[in-house]
Amino acid sequence: MRVIVSDFIYASKVKDLLRLEDYMSVVKKGINYNHSLINTISLSTTELSNSLLFTRGLYFYIAAGIFLIFSLALFTFLIRKIEKRTINYLSVNQLSFVLDSLLTIDTNPDCDTDLMSIETKIRLIEYIEKFEREHGYKDPLVSLTTLSTSFGTNRSYLSAILKERNNENFNTYINRLRVEYVLELLRSEGDLKFCKVAYISSLAGFSSHSQFSTVFKRVKGVTFTKYIKEESF
Repeated sequence: MRVIVSDFIYASKVKDLLRLEDYMSVVKKGINYNHSLINTISLSTTELSNSLLFTRGLYFYIAAGIFLIFSLALFTFLIRKIEKRTINYLSVNQLSFVLDSLLTIDTNPDCDTDLMSIETKIRLIEYIEKFEREHGYKDPLVSLTTLSTSFGTNRSYLSAILKERNNENFNTYINRLRVEYVLELLRSEGDLKFCKVAYISSLAGFSSHSQFSTVFKRVKGVTFTKYIKEESF
């Protein structure tokens, strides 16, 4: 009888162990599934993060490309605008210079001065002296016509006064003042000699490097470069 009870108890425990093993197997499978699910979620999160980073990087490069294109377009527009203004400026200035050169040739100031009153002569001389003090010759568009108009006189009277006072026609007078002004700047501002000639000449009203070089040699008898070396500025 004891043997039967013992076997029964043993069999019952064996069944309990088997059930426990089955339960543990199920639990283990559940744990493995959870681990697999966590790994899948982690992988998906990483892929999503990488995708977002790629998208952000793509947007950045697109924005940078658009900005670069816009900047280049704006830069090109500004350069063309500056070139157009420069061409127009040089054209007007050179045309004015040529016209004045033609119009001041063959003037006969001797007849005009005889027709002027003393008051007119004095008034024009005062205007001329003020013009020189205020460096009006630095205006690249100054001409015999514009200056005589601002003085309230005519071209012939102004030409006559310049001839009588300085023994010069208008262009020679303006160019001499501009050359002297450049030399005055070089004496007062030593570092200016290291600047480009085109820049230095523009400060005195010359429209180009070539015009300044031609005028300077005509006024001083030597080139600008040689004059600077000889005078040791």
